Amino acid sequence: MFDWDKDQESLVAASAEPQMIDSASGPTRLRGRLGLGLLGLVIMLGFAYEKNLLSQVRGASSIGLTLFDQPSFASVVVTLPEGLVAYDDAQAHEYLRGLRLADRATLQDYAARVRSDLAHADAMLAPYFRDAETLILTELTRRAD
Repeated sequence: MFDWDKDQESLVAASAEPQMIDSASGPTRLRGRLGLGLLGLVIMLGFAYEKNLLSQVRGASSIGLTLFDQPSFASVVVTLPEGLVAYDDAQAHEYLRGLRLADRATLQDYAARVRSDLAHADAMLAPYFRDAETLILTELTRRAD
């Protein structure tokens, strides 16, 4: 049982003494803050990726210049091939933008697959496969130059 007369003085004396800070907690706190900082960075990069902000700044660094064939700040003039039936201009530009992210081997495999699908496609999907094949071949021709 707590005795006010005897135990209170020991509690007051214990709280009046300066408390020693453990030196081992400094690196632990630093590691914890570093972990939270990295977590925040990952979350911010995730939001930037989701909002498609990373593709707008990728050309601003030297890594972006080496990873992508043309920086995003350079003006890109894309002329669409003649004879597109199924895709309108906006869809074709978006499709070409996606094709630019693939490497040459992937595009060649994709072109072969589209040709195979076109051979077995019904009349409703055939125009889409023809347009896709035309756009893929246009991108392969652009890379060959």
